[in-house]
Amino acid sequence: MNDANRVKRLLKNAGLSLAVPVATLALMLIICELKGVPFWAEQGGFRAFLYAVCMSAFSAFALGLHLFAGRFDFSLGATAVLAGIISGRIAIETGMNSFTMLLTFVGVGAALGAVSGVLYLLFNLPPMITSLGVALAYEGLGYGISSGKGVNISLVPELLGGTGITPMLLLLGAGLVIMYVVLNFTRFGFNYRAIQFGQKIAVDTGLNEKTNAFVCYMMCGALVAMVGFLRLSYNGTQTAQLSLGTSAAVFSAMLPLFIGGVVARFCDQNIAIVLGCITTAIISQGLASIGVTLQQRSLITSFLMIAILMYSANGERVKAWLAKRRLQRVAAASVAA
Repeated sequence: MNDANRVKRLLKNAGLSLAVPVATLALMLIICELKGVPFWAEQGGFRAFLYAVCMSAFSAFALGLHLFAGRFDFSLGATAVLAGIISGRIAIETGMNSFTMLLTFVGVGAALGAVSGVLYLLFNLPPMITSLGVALAYEGLGYGISSGKGVNISLVPELLGGTGITPMLLLLGAGLVIMYVVLNFTRFGFNYRAIQFGQKIAVDTGLNEKTNAFVCYMMCGALVAMVGFLRLSYNGTQTAQLSLGTSAAVFSAMLPLFIGGVVARFCDQNIAIVLGCITTAIISQGLASIGVTLQQRSLITSFLMIAILMYSANGERVKAWLAKRRLQRVAAASVAA
C-alpha cells in the first residue's frame, strides 16, 4: 500500500511539474495557429530552441547557486565572456578540437570563479559590491588581451561541433546530473543546503561557510563558462564588452529561476530549473514566431516575473481566501436547503 501511494504521489508530482511547460507549449501552438505561422522555423528551429534552453539552464544553475545562498553575482556574464576569449584563443593556438576546448572552458571558468571567490572572502565586502568590481575588471581584461576584437573561431571547423543537437542534449543532461549529484549526495551539497536554510545556525554548529562559498564560486565559474562555450561554438565569435554590458546574461536567467521556484514544489530544484528554462524558451520562441519584437518580449517577460513574484508571495493567502469563500457558499447553501 505504501509503495502504491509512493508511485501515485510520484506520478502526481511529475504531472504537476510538467503541467507548466506543457500548458505553455499548448498556448503558444494555439496562438501560432491562429496567426497562421509555424511555431518552429523551417531551418534549424529546434536547434535554436535547444540552444536557448542550454544557455538559460547553465546561466540559471550558476545564478541560482549564489542566489539561493544569499549572494548575487554580477560578474557571471563577464566570466563567461572572458572564459570565451581566453579559451578560444588557447584552442586556436594549440590546435584543439571541440571536446578539448570544452575542457579548457571548464578549467578557465573554474579558475576565474576561484579568483572572484578569493576576492569576496579577502575583502569581506557585500557580494554585490565585490561582483561589480570583478565584472568591470574581467570586462577590461577581456577587452585588453583581445585588443577589443574578442575571438573568432568561425574559420576553424574543428572547434564548431559543440552545438549540434546531440552534443547540446548531452551537455544539458550532464549538467543536470552533475548538479543533482553534487547538491544531494556530497558533503558540499549538504553544507550548502544547511547554509541555504539557516546560515547562522549552520555556522554556529561548526560549518565552514567560507570554504563552501569558495567552492560555490568555482562551480559557478565552471557552469557559466559553459554559456561562453555554447555562445562561441554557436556563433563562431565572442565579442569583448565593456561598461557592464555582460550583466544582461545575469538578468536573462531570472525568469527561468522564478518559474523553477514554482515548479520546485513538485520536483527536485535542479529539474525545476531546467523545466523553467524550457518554459521560458517556449515563450520566447512563440512570441518571436508571431512577430513580437525583442523589446516587447523583454517587457512581457518582466511582467511575467512580477506576476510570479506576486503569486509566490500571496499564493497561500489567495488559496486560503478561496477556501474560506467555498465554505461560506456551502454553509449558505445548506441553510437555504
